[in-house]
Amino acid sequence: EPVDAVFLVLTESRIRISKGVAACLARWRQSAPVGPDSIVMRNAVRDQVGWSCSGLPCLGGLVTCFSGMLTPWLGNVKTMTAYRSSRFQEEGRSDLVGNFTLNPEKAFVGTSLVDVDSKLRLCMLGTHFPMRSLTAVLEDPLEFDKLAAAKHEFAKTLRKVLIDASRWGIMDANTVLIVQGDLNSRTILEGNSQLDVLLELLGDRAAQEGICRDLPIPVGSWHEIFSYQNVGQLPVTYKFGGALHSFQLTLGQFLSNDNSAANPTGASVTPTNSQSAAASSFAYSNFTNNNSVASPYTEVMNNVGQDKLKEWGFKHDVSNFKVRHFPASTDRILYWAADSLHRRMTWSFPRGGYEVLDGLKGTDHRPVVLEAKLEVSP
Repeated sequence: EPVDAVFLVLTESRIRISKGVAACLARWRQSAPVGPDSIVMRNAVRDQVGWSCSGLPCLGGLVTCFSGMLTPWLGNVKTMTAYRSSRFQEEGRSDLVGNFTLNPEKAFVGTSLVDVDSKLRLCMLGTHFPMRSLTAVLEDPLEFDKLAAAKHEFAKTLRKVLIDASRWGIMDANTVLIVQGDLNSRTILEGNSQLDVLLELLGDRAAQEGICRDLPIPVGSWHEIFSYQNVGQLPVTYKFGGALHSFQLTLGQFLSNDNSAANPTGASVTPTNSQSAAASSFAYSNFTNNNSVASPYTEVMNNVGQDKLKEWGFKHDVSNFKVRHFPASTDRILYWAADSLHRRMTWSFPRGGYEVLDGLKGTDHRPVVLEAKLEVSP
């Protein structure tokens, strides 16, 4: 089947991509005339001219100038939306941009497409979620319930996106708001539990209701396009070093120190119950017999060992390890939809699910690709 739309997100880009995108579009037009024929590129720093700071529009220019000066060092969020013009109409909105902090990396920007026939709107945002508050939670020795505190911080970020989207006037019962990029979810080891912050938040109905409470939007929720049942099934996409490994690792395999079932490069990372079972039975018995005062994160890293960490492509110094750098599934794709629309939506995945790209250097993340097909019943 022809591809109707492609959405690419670069979360820490310091490079110019316009020439490469133009060349790619030319190849598409020559080889696949029924595929994408139009492209929209967005740049968070370039497009945030109207930014304000602390509610004071007069500071918007200063914020933009400050962010522009930082971009060559910190990077920027850039997106590319390619689409088939016979299927979608691009709304031409230049205001689909927002910020979490003054750091130009921590922003969201995107494009809105409307299906010509059904009028379904796909608003696609690329983003790099903030990390400072979540880091404070993870590294606070006095924080008793780290999961609850981490979910609270993550919920504030998702609510911020909804607040801005509601101001754009697009949050109706016929809109799917897609958010992808570095979502900065983290792995939490708490007691005998192994948890992913984002996975736990999405499964918390009360928290979901709190994210949307009192906003002028329909009753709805956040979801993952390709969903997982537990932390053991998630692909590891952070934090790697310079070495490239030749397989795709799940958190279950990392936590159990077992790569016997690791997927070969290029294969889809598809959840299986056997992986999650292996993860949940991982050797916390080792911890109970260990008199060390090291955190469970350090215990896991020590159990894996420096040689295996290097083999898997990680560049961690276990003796000087930071909890926020513990392997995690950070690069994900979410969407928000009204409940009335979500009940009519069905996703399928021609390539089986997420594909983790292991061959790219210059980043401590492993980018992901997801090919998805959306069907909406009447």
